[in-house]
Amino acid sequence: MRRRILVTIAATALLVLIAFLVPLWYLVRQFAIERAQNNLVVEVQPLVAALAFTPASEIASSVADFNSTATHPVSVIDASGRLSGPAWSKDAAARLALRDQRAVFVETDAGLALVEPVALEDGPGVLRAVVPPEELASGVSRARAALLVLGIALLALALLVGNFLARSFLRPIADLSHTAEQLASGDLSARVVPGGPPEISDVGSLLNRLAGRISDLLRGERESVADLAHRLRTPVTALRLDVDSISNPEERARLADSVDRLEIMVDHVIREARRPVREGVTAECDAAAVVRERIDFWKVLADEQERRVVADISAHPCPVRVAAVDLADALDALLGNVFAHTPDGTRFAVRVHDGPQPFHTIEVDDAGAGLPQGAVLDRGHSQAGSTGLGLDIARRTAEASGGELVVGRSTLGGTAIMLHLGRPTD
Repeated sequence: MRRRILVTIAATALLVLIAFLVPLWYLVRQFAIERAQNNLVVEVQPLVAALAFTPASEIASSVADFNSTATHPVSVIDASGRLSGPAWSKDAAARLALRDQRAVFVETDAGLALVEPVALEDGPGVLRAVVPPEELASGVSRARAALLVLGIALLALALLVGNFLARSFLRPIADLSHTAEQLASGDLSARVVPGGPPEISDVGSLLNRLAGRISDLLRGERESVADLAHRLRTPVTALRLDVDSISNPEERARLADSVDRLEIMVDHVIREARRPVREGVTAECDAAAVVRERIDFWKVLADEQERRVVADISAHPCPVRVAAVDLADALDALLGNVFAHTPDGTRFAVRVHDGPQPFHTIEVDDAGAGLPQGAVLDRGHSQAGSTGLGLDIARRTAEASGGELVVGRSTLGGTAIMLHLGRPTD
């Protein structure tokens, strides 16, 4: 953005300089010509005044004396046509000067000629003096070079001032951007010091208010979750006591299993309610290590149900932009679906490998019947009577890392769930 501001200032300054310097460029030449004309007129005026009182016989000697010291030699033609001074004959300019009784300047091969009528003793005459071309151009090159230097200096000054102004404008914007990035990374204590133009200062104040409001909402949500946990666990505990009082062993075991599932679901709801506190926070973990730990956990249940587990996990670390606890929740949700929706003895595989750049991929395959044709994978939808949150948890975890969840057909014959997880940025 600073470069755009500097380009705009440079373009504006350049247009202004062109508007002023181009006319001056041509005026310098005109000024040099006018200066030469004035100098010539001033130089010959004493001779013009003296010739009015000079006898006709002495005009030639007066002209010769003047030319011996003059910068611009003159020629005089008297009323009888006699010439004094350098060779010259009456031309159209001389006739015009005599007719109108005024001095005229004409361009000639020798330079710029002044032709002026003079009053002589024996009648009107005409005087001529020439300014050579080199005198007409004297100082023009230096003046134009000075104009160029001045233009470049002014342009450099405009860029220098523009750079200073751009920094003063952009510094508060950069502070806003840095603070917004801190807030996006989960640092809700970040605040910006309002500054700069009033509009930018107002934005900084509003950003601070927004950050404070978000903090208040999260604090209130955590308090609500704590209250919800207390409210839900109390009736669940009472229900477990009632189940324990049932005398029928089979009925007691069946209801105890239901209470266990209810307890798991309550814990799951509480974890999900707390999830916004973690989502969006810059986090990192080793996907390979997390998967190994969760495989060890689920392998006990898999052995009980005679399920064969294939674990193909990369030997080197697979860092991903996800908190370890979130990745564990997502993997538990996917493996929980395998155990819940496939019969005992169904084998499954978990693989961790380098996915398409810039992702690491966790793939969960099973040998079950697969998802029904046209199955809905949105939050809250299920094809088997569950809450339908498992795949959504995994999907949101993948998307929070900058990746995605892909559902396909497994090489084992069932469903393949692939989590493409974004790698940490340098």
